[in-house]
Amino acid sequence: MNYHFVESEYDKAKIGKWTEIGKSKIAYKFYFKGACCDMPVLEKMRAKIDNGTLYIEKGVPFHESHDKIGVCGISIDFVMKKDEYPNYKKLIVSVVKDRE
Repeated sequence: MNYHFVESEYDKAKIGKWTEIGKSKIAYKFYFKGACCDMPVLEKMRAKIDNGTLYIEKGVPFHESHDKIGVCGISIDFVMKKDEYPNYKKLIVSVVKDRE
């Protein structure tokens, strides 16, 4: 599956929804909020589709101490080609807790 994650603008109306990008791509918008040290890392995020479910691994690195204090938020789009999964609207989206 060809896909990538992109940091995007916060748009409350689009969070948790699929959006068409041109004729060939689609995007699913996520918004993650929480401790700054537990924010997803775009370069380490992974995705897979299994039995009609899109599993997203946030790519949060393991850390012994919390060196960043406060609350953070990040808006991320999961982008893939529409023709690779034409029934994308029927996918169940699940964010998996992961630690490296």
